[in-house]
Amino acid sequence: MTWAYGAAVLADGRPLCWVAWIWLLILSFSDLFRRDVSGCAKAAWVASVIVLPLLGALVYVIAHGKEMTERRIRDTAASQAHEALA
Repeated sequence: MTWAYGAAVLADGRPLCWVAWIWLLILSFSDLFRRDVSGCAKAAWVASVIVLPLLGALVYVIAHGKEMTERRIRDTAASQAHEALA
């Protein structure tokens, strides 16, 4: 009986949505606190994600998606250069 319930939950897709949403929050917050913006701007983004969780995170990714990618590429290149020197 438990297996049938578990299979139904996984077939429903809701756990996958939760995982995707949590990953979106992790990416948004990690990028937000890595950026060089004022404390008020960071507080406003955090408040928007707390008040309207899904909408706030999606708006952040849409507004800053290209910049997020550029920062991740730059950080990865710097990390690889550091590892090559070590």
